[in-house]
Amino acid sequence: MTPVIQFHNEGPMPREVYLDANATHPILRSVRESMAQLLLSDGGELANPSSPHAKGREARKLLNTLKKEFLTFLKRPADENVVLTSGATESINMVIRGLVDSEKTHQRKLVFWTTSVEHAAVLSTLASVDATIEILKVDSMGQIPALEWQRFFSWIEKSSDDLCLSLQVANNETGIVFDLLPILHQLQKITLDSNRKRWIHLDMAQSLGKLSEDYLSQLMDLAQFASFSAHKMGAPSGIGALWCKQLGCFKPMITGGGQEEGLRSGTWNALGAFGFLKALEDWKIHGEKYRLHLSQLRLLALDRLQKLPGFKLHGPLEAAANLCLPNTLNFSFQNTDTDTLIPSLDMAGFQVSGTSACSSGASKSSHVILALGFSDREAKNSIRMSLGVESQLQDVEAFCDFLASKVR
Repeated sequence: MTPVIQFHNEGPMPREVYLDANATHPILRSVRESMAQLLLSDGGELANPSSPHAKGREARKLLNTLKKEFLTFLKRPADENVVLTSGATESINMVIRGLVDSEKTHQRKLVFWTTSVEHAAVLSTLASVDATIEILKVDSMGQIPALEWQRFFSWIEKSSDDLCLSLQVANNETGIVFDLLPILHQLQKITLDSNRKRWIHLDMAQSLGKLSEDYLSQLMDLAQFASFSAHKMGAPSGIGALWCKQLGCFKPMITGGGQEEGLRSGTWNALGAFGFLKALEDWKIHGEKYRLHLSQLRLLALDRLQKLPGFKLHGPLEAAANLCLPNTLNFSFQNTDTDTLIPSLDMAGFQVSGTSACSSGASKSSHVILALGFSDREAKNSIRMSLGVESQLQDVEAFCDFLASKVR
């Protein structure tokens, strides 16, 4: 195996090992340094971009640069649209709620198709709007089986309703990547009645940086919308984007000062935009190296963990062929509960995600793990290890050593 890349000089392992990058990736070192310099300066980038004075124009220029570099990073045409938001959740809401309101205005029926493993930002939002929803099931590998796609295409042939297919590219819990290119190509070949509308929305919150830009751009060729969160790639939280092939398809969800072509009013997050831009610049230079580093660490962790008694992987073994994120493992142990394991990990300085708890304190089964066909116990006791680009070999080895001591 190719040696794992080391980004910093090795020394004594720090007490805290952060392995929860899918929740929030630590802000990249280069981004932290750039933001610190900006905060200590009197840079105009921190002014209100809506202000007409020189510093306001400087801040507005920063936003335009971010949008341009965002499209360039994803190898998209410069005339496509980027709406800056607070993150993927807002972007997803803009699409779903905006399309629903627009369809009501035109007295059209809109049917949403999505999957059983989507992020709550999609499933909860769909449950809260007045629309028809169809759920595609997944198989044990987290992929949408052929029979489900047959049901989808059969509906298209028989129905006259408008359609929005909203799908995540990569699952935030398991790291599984949907094999979407063949399906979206097939969908594009179907000619609909001229009065019928069809939209494809892709949740790319976990994909930016972790999957190749060429692959993401191919998917975007076949879609109309894509949602992004900057904090998943080492930028600060509170900034994200909605990519649109064309504007005017949906009604705005937030009204006010008319920012973002009237689609998303509110004062722009100039500092967040600066951090987002710096993160894109970092990934543009180091992206391939980062992905290789992450995949090597993931394979090393998998090799160690699958030798432990009762280990069960929730997802595919290989992170090849764009079927799994290079940084994510989701697993459980047959005779070990996360109620005791997660606190032990936390006290020892290992920060990972387990199953969330509701307000009553009772453990809640992961809907994603259940949808893959795992038991309720396995769904409750799932552990997600998600690596960041600054994760080190000694971090992974210490994590596996600790788990081995607890499981055995």
